[in-house]
Amino acid sequence: MKYTKNMLLKPFVTIPLAIMLLTSNVPIQASEVLTSQTESQVRNQIQITESMLVSASKTNYKEYLNQYAQAELVSSKEIVINSTHLDEGNSNMSGLDVVNGSVITTEKGYVSFNFEVEKEGFYQIEFSYLPIKGKGAKIERKLYIDGQLPYDELARLSFNRLFTDASEIKNVNGNDVRPDQVELFEECTTFVYDRERMSPNPLMVYLDKGEHVLTVESISEPMQLNQMIFKQAEEIKTYEEYVTELNQNGIHEVESAFIKIQGEETFRKNSVSLYPRMNNSNPLTEPSHPSEIRLNVIGGDSWRFVGDFVEWEVEVEEEGLYQLSFRANQNFKRGVSSNRALYVNGEIPFEEAKSIAFNYDSKFQMKTIGDDEPMLIHLNAGKNIIKLEVVLGEMSDVINETNILITNLNTIYRSILLVTGATPDTYRDYKLPVVIPDLLDNISTEVERLKGIIKNLEEISGGGSETTSSLHTSLIQLEKFIKYPDEIHTGLEEFNSNNAALGTWIQTMKEQPLEIDYLLVTEANAKLPKVNGNFFENMVYESQRFISSFFNDYDSFVTETGEYSKKIEVWVITGRDQSDILRRLIDDSFTPNTGISVDVKLVPESVVLPATLSGEGPDVVIQLNENLPINYALRNALVDLSEFEDFSEVMTRFDESALVPFEYSGGVYALPDEQIHQMLFYREDILDELGLEVPETWDDLFKMLPILNQNHLDFFMDTTVINSASSQAVPNTTYATLLFQQGGEFYSNNGESSALNSTEAMESFKFWTDFYTNYGLPVTANFYNRMRTGEIPIGIASYTNYNLLSALHLK
Repeated sequence: MKYTKNMLLKPFVTIPLAIMLLTSNVPIQASEVLTSQTESQVRNQIQITESMLVSASKTNYKEYLNQYAQAELVSSKEIVINSTHLDEGNSNMSGLDVVNGSVITTEKGYVSFNFEVEKEGFYQIEFSYLPIKGKGAKIERKLYIDGQLPYDELARLSFNRLFTDASEIKNVNGNDVRPDQVELFEECTTFVYDRERMSPNPLMVYLDKGEHVLTVESISEPMQLNQMIFKQAEEIKTYEEYVTELNQNGIHEVESAFIKIQGEETFRKNSVSLYPRMNNSNPLTEPSHPSEIRLNVIGGDSWRFVGDFVEWEVEVEEEGLYQLSFRANQNFKRGVSSNRALYVNGEIPFEEAKSIAFNYDSKFQMKTIGDDEPMLIHLNAGKNIIKLEVVLGEMSDVINETNILITNLNTIYRSILLVTGATPDTYRDYKLPVVIPDLLDNISTEVERLKGIIKNLEEISGGGSETTSSLHTSLIQLEKFIKYPDEIHTGLEEFNSNNAALGTWIQTMKEQPLEIDYLLVTEANAKLPKVNGNFFENMVYESQRFISSFFNDYDSFVTETGEYSKKIEVWVITGRDQSDILRRLIDDSFTPNTGISVDVKLVPESVVLPATLSGEGPDVVIQLNENLPINYALRNALVDLSEFEDFSEVMTRFDESALVPFEYSGGVYALPDEQIHQMLFYREDILDELGLEVPETWDDLFKMLPILNQNHLDFFMDTTVINSASSQAVPNTTYATLLFQQGGEFYSNNGESSALNSTEAMESFKFWTDFYTNYGLPVTANFYNRMRTGEIPIGIASYTNYNLLSALHLK
């Protein structure tokens, strides 16, 4: 039996008006989980990989630049690439099309363009593109030059989509309601940057003189390629040069101006998660109310990822130089700053605007560009666009070096692991410095690297802080390894733990959260408003909040979108954010389309059954556990959904197996809102080191396991404990997969008796347990951490691990 590298992943589905919407973890049928590719597909993939595209690079950007240290950035030549350069014979993309001179690319496959270089040297790449309607995620592409991936950073490039608020903020029952986000399909022009923005400048590629092929491979989302230009990005002037040039052109400081733009009133943004939020911690936040919801800021935790930006539209009457200030809140990251790049009308005005630091403060702060010596910006008469984009700023070098540190420490850890195994004998002398001759030299190199990281971080933060604690802990241990090399194996578990802590630390440092209340555009050195309330203002405000908490109903989400004759009550179990999203969906689409008003309430799960049996229950309950519908159905507390006329049409939205937990006596009593599926994850770099191919069948896996064991490595399979007393009890996904492959079932006799005593069930159970008894697979393991360290280079786990693992940028 064969399985694919990526097991089937079903989309998240929400049906607001089912009798119950529950979380379903029932595995899909084996025919869907473990399928095989046809021989022609495999041959085609091998042909593409070997004859044209090299999918992985062993070089990072810094190493790549060092290879061509003598080369210069070409400024005198531009190479324009458009649809006339398209090489369809060297492209492999379903749906590839050329419309009005632009190349329409889909979310899978690749396209190639032929071009000629007259002058060798470094070139930067500018893309002009138009997002095409897709899933709403960022567009991702991979770039090859002559079938080669020059360096790792070109393996996953991100191109923005644009969004805006669908309407102004509405007020329902005294509370603000978050507006929907709609996508704007507008042409975008951008240079190619690395996804993590480790380099503040656009990426460069070296091109020899002569003919070349540029290949653009789709990773996700479609887009229209208008043109690509190999050119030099315009050099950004210093602030002094910027102002001098403007003054020479007759543009000077304005004498008087005071324009306030509320932060939540954005023009555009590149993420749907950048929506207006509420901050009721300060009476001077605009607008503010002690008891009602006011969406009065933008950003916070949702505005922390590198590359995310927010734009505001500013209209001024007079062209000139203006001071720009932000009332901002940065109480998220103690000891370090959150950094933003400033753009004015699509361009960074001066070098100092590449990274503007918002330092930590427990209260709101007024941040003026340039601080005590304001750096003024040039605005044209009329409408202008101000943009703030998340960047790493001074932290980029620290994070880049820490990435290298973690990679090298994990390599050292794996080299030790190959000698000692995961659980070394404390009393044995493994003679590690002898068996691994360069071990101490490698550790010494990383000690010096770590000292440099700590020094740079302390210079940035203005001294030591809690942010360096993980770094100091690792440094102490590494220095101990050098001093006592015979005891290295006794600290292996702690070494692994410290490496995991560094991985967590670097993810935290990459995040740059910030809230904006409002922007101020004024004349230079203008008197700015007070930022925080005084003692009495704060006392009155907090007293009002406290008193109102006794009277406000925070669990009711009644909608008022008109007079409707029909009304239903919906209870939500999960949380306020989910309730708010559901309410907006109802207001925007369900109620207007059906004429049914909905009363949404947030309640604890424990009250649902008693309320239902007493006749006081709701019409609909959302997001209960999957074991409850049958209990309700047995007590005649639920409606049989199969009796509805449109039941057959609704069922096409779900996998057939997802309904099994909700079927009883020929009826269906709930619908799922989520279904968990398994995927095969593997470390390509480690499998390459061991000379192993990714297994396509169970037999392939059995051949791989002894080699993994010889190298003290493990394979992972999910072993979720089945506990019948738990409200979360679900069949183990691995066993269920094997059972369905054998043609078995969990129940027989129309679901009235167990089928686990069948021959198929017993054979599947033995097949499953043989992995642990014969091959020593770990029964329990932290899959994320052990995949990161390389102890488990391959395993089958839930697709929910994908985002966690992809954040590590493992190969």
